[in-house]
Parts: sequence; structure tokens; C-alpha cells
Amino acid sequence: MKKLILLIVLMIAIVSAFGQTKTITKDTSKSDFVTTNTAFRVNYDYVFKRNTDGSYSTLFPVQVNGDMIGSGASFPPGTSFGGVDVTAYAGHDLMIDTVRRVVIIRKFLK
Repeated sequence: MKKLILLIVLMIAIVSAFGQTKTITKDTSKSDFVTTNTAFRVNYDYVFKRNTDGSYSTLFPVQVNGDMIGSGASFPPGTSFGGVDVTAYAGHDLMIDTVRRVVIIRKFLK
């Protein structure tokens, strides 16, 4: 009888230990380009515009490698967002997704 009770307690302890596992989430802001079915190619001028003073502005809220840039935000050339100097890609194409009215830049194309 004691062995049976000990076995039941041991089984409860094992089930409790396995019930506490946590799911691991991957930080996608630092990962490489992800191929999606919804990404599409646009020109740089679709997302950014060059101002008369030489600075650039966003036309929509934009996300670059996890960093958000608000709609209409103005920034000078050489400013980096998410580790990328977005002004260096002026005139190039971009691979973007849109989620909840935010433009997510997946890749800068050359």
C-alpha cells in the first residue's frame, strides 16, 4: 500500500513538472528577411518622400527591423532605424507588408 501511494505521489510530481514548460518565442526583429505570401515590391517613393530641405519624411507609419517611425516623421540623411540607413536606399525598391495600416519593410532591394 505504501508503494502504491509513493508511486501516485511520484506520478503527480512528474506530471506537474512537465505541465510547467514555457513556449519559447523567437525575436523576429533581428532575423533575416522572411519570405511571406503577402509581401510586395514598391518604389522607395511610395513610403518616403524627400523634403525641400534635404531631409526625408515617411508617408505612413513605418516599421524597420522592429523600430517604428511615425507617419510624417522627418529625419536627415544618415539617420538609421533598426540599424539601417533608410536614406541610403533612396531610388531603390522595397519589399513591404502592411499590417494594421503600418508599412513593414521586409527588405531593401538594390
